[in-house]
Amino acid sequence: MKDYLAQAVERTRPNAARRSFRPIASPRLREGACLVLSAAGVAFAAAQLQCPGPNHAPGANGTPVWNAALRELRLGEVIVKQFKQPAPNQELILDAFQEEAWPPRMDDPLPPAAGQDGKRRLHSTIANLNRYQQTPLLQFHGGGNGKSICWLLLPTASDTRATPERM
Repeated sequence: MKDYLAQAVERTRPNAARRSFRPIASPRLREGACLVLSAAGVAFAAAQLQCPGPNHAPGANGTPVWNAALRELRLGEVIVKQFKQPAPNQELILDAFQEEAWPPRMDDPLPPAAGQDGKRRLHSTIANLNRYQQTPLLQFHGGGNGKSICWLLLPTASDTRATPERM
């Protein structure tokens, strides 16, 4: 199958405009799970349907790509962050951004947790998304209301211009 399909559990919220899924990293098909196209499957299908070329591919225009199956966040060919241990809150946020095609701002996708302040939990998760990036190209931040999350591209060394020294 060349990893074109991924196993997932539907997590669509009531009244949601689009369906959403949480990937399952298990080689065995689980009861209640469904099969969805992976990022490789979407790319393969797009190629078969002769969709727009590489300039319109995810990641080509400065849009991140979250591959839940590989647990990698990329910008183009560069790995920004790779998870080696479970990070369910961070991964849930990245799943939501990927599903929504990386809007600049998104409502907090984390479900309520008993005994935890939602704003503090979101703040902590945002800090963890920014921590330990292999190549720091993205910055996540709160939307200012404690209920949303934003992202932006960080300037790279090639984007900054040296300012002449004053004499």
